[in-house]
Amino acid sequence: AAESRSAMDGGRGGTAKLRLPTPWGSARAVPTPSPTWAAMADPPLTCAVAAGGCAPPPAGAGRPECPAQALEMDSDKYPCWEALECGGDVPQSRSGHTCALHKNRYLYIFGGFDGSNCFDDLYVLDLESKLWRRIEASGDRPSGRASHSAVTDELAGVMYIFGGSGSHFGYTNKHDLCEFCFETETWRLETP
Repeated sequence: AAESRSAMDGGRGGTAKLRLPTPWGSARAVPTPSPTWAAMADPPLTCAVAAGGCAPPPAGAGRPECPAQALEMDSDKYPCWEALECGGDVPQSRSGHTCALHKNRYLYIFGGFDGSNCFDDLYVLDLESKLWRRIEASGDRPSGRASHSAVTDELAGVMYIFGGSGSHFGYTNKHDLCEFCFETETWRLETP
């Protein structure tokens, strides 16, 4: 069967991947990602990936990482979540971030919240090499936020980020639309 993939990013403690069989079967998803994870799925729905998310770490606990998991579903076995061993510049754990899949291979996460602060950082996970990279993008980078929306336009080669809230949820709502170009790694503010 042709392999396809989806990715999720967020939750507590990892990035995960899910592959779905045809016809659909029931997933034995143990352990499952935390409800604070962000998620991504591909159109054929043969795989899903989850990563990161967090509760604030205890004082002195250091910087928690944003791990990844995958829910594999193929016709030869029961679907199950599996941890992905990812290296590189692994993002700090967070919740309320977004993830977007580009070229069915690159999982981008933006923003999120660690219990005190909202992030304005952007990371990409190469799902084939399983390496994270922090992107030092140029242009009009969006301010830190959580609970925003993200979507990719594969034809234009861009990702759009819209809205969200700052660290004082509900009091610092945003209404801007920002575009990120995958090729040039440049942000552009579409609407203030």
